Amino acid sequence: MKLDRATQHDLRVSSNNERIHVFLLEPLGSLNVGSVARAMSNLGFSHLHLIAPRNYHFEKAAKTACWATDVLEKIQVHDTLGEALSEMNDVVGFTSNYGRDRIEHILLDDWIPQLNGEFQPSKIGLLFGPEDNGLQRDHIKYCRSLIRIPTVSDNPSLNLSQAVLLVLYELSKQKNALNEDASEIQYASWSAFNKLDEYIESLGTASGFFGEATSNAIPRLLQGMFRRIKPTEREMNILLGLFRHIADKIKP
Repeated sequence: MKLDRATQHDLRVSSNNERIHVFLLEPLGSLNVGSVARAMSNLGFSHLHLIAPRNYHFEKAAKTACWATDVLEKIQVHDTLGEALSEMNDVVGFTSNYGRDRIEHILLDDWIPQLNGEFQPSKIGLLFGPEDNGLQRDHIKYCRSLIRIPTVSDNPSLNLSQAVLLVLYELSKQKNALNEDASEIQYASWSAFNKLDEYIESLGTASGFFGEATSNAIPRLLQGMFRRIKPTEREMNILLGLFRHIADKIKP
């Protein structure tokens, strides 16, 4: 009977877990990767991606993964951040403190309820930065929002697997955090946003809008703005068509 009562409180593995992809940017070692895989397996998540990992070895990761070697076996390794996120429809980054980045910061507790709104992307990327210095500005530009995990100011840094576990647990315990009846609307992929970023950079420079005195923050601000708009696939195709037409017209 005790076993029956205990299992009543087990987390339910939702089909929506398949929508969640965990990305580790430049992880330092294999042991941390194994611990992340274990945390994911504990909570019913399986899509783990490594971006430019440093000294990653499956055998070492398996030592801390315990019964999560199935997650390790399915790991996808990517060379660049842009390529890694290309198939995502939404990407959020995680941090333990407020920076000076010109991007929306949301507390973890406030972000979870937003996932049950009208915006229902089919693939959501959760981006965690390197253990030694976290996400930098060049990484943050790929994120629609930054999610802050509150910690005390005297010791704000979380272990990588701790951060992943906290986020996935918050997702798991909120049964309605991810809408089971997700919209059939197809949202723009991050590869399309990357193409849009290229147009912003090239057209801004060619038109003279971006000059030597232009702050690097301006292109990042524009790139982040389009991500926050959350365009559908059709809307993005129209945007790209517009920018492509402008690019053709201003060619020398």
